[in-house]
Amino acid sequence: PDMPGPKHPELFEPTRIGSIEVKNRYAMGPMGPLGFATAKGGFNARSIEYYVARARGGCGLIITGVCQVDNPADGVPDGLIPNPTLSPGIFMTTARDLTERVHAYGAKIVLQAGAGFGRVITPAVLGDRQPASASETPYRWDPSRTCREMTKDEIHHVVDGFRTTAHVAKAAGFDGVEIHGANGYLLDQFLQDGSTRRYSVEELAAAFPEVGIGLLGVSLAFGLMLVLILAVSALGIRGSGRVFADLKTIYE
Repeated sequence: PDMPGPKHPELFEPTRIGSIEVKNRYAMGPMGPLGFATAKGGFNARSIEYYVARARGGCGLIITGVCQVDNPADGVPDGLIPNPTLSPGIFMTTARDLTERVHAYGAKIVLQAGAGFGRVITPAVLGDRQPASASETPYRWDPSRTCREMTKDEIHHVVDGFRTTAHVAKAAGFDGVEIHGANGYLLDQFLQDGSTRRYSVEELAAAFPEVGIGLLGVSLAFGLMLVLILAVSALGIRGSGRVFADLKTIYE
């Protein structure tokens, strides 16, 4: 007798996300990348095999674990997680191996890039340094310590890093970029009124074209071929989400 078909056949149908055609509706979300980097910030053999195995298993879309955009205010040690801005040539060499092997199984792969940890950076990584965030705010793991406010030059350095990341990602064969703006990490701290005190909503709205276009402008590196995803949280570790909600209203 004929074998019964799948209970939800739509999960096996092709779909489209922007300009990306995905062979089915199974997507692997980004997960922690610790232990996945070389000393110079490339993808190590373990990480490449990890993602390729998911493509071999039939997953239509893979989003990598977060890759670090250089942020001296965070001071994350080199080699802790993949970093397309540390040594772009090394990153591209390892990433091309990854993307070519994933594509060989008909899957698509998106690079997730993050601005850093800010007030939630772990004590083991922070050491004796003062943490830095969107504004002066209590350090997540020790509220008796206060995060300093990032300077404008530090912010511009991170924004420039996203532009570099987009160009590197395109050259390495990724199908898109996801900007990690969720879960209480640094970019999310700029979008939550519980951790952003340097701006009123109106001032942040005025500043958002510069910072936001700097981030979202990574799409210019890909042109029409880029699918850009901004992952955000409605609620962060602290705050009501009012800043992001009001910005969403302003920009809609």
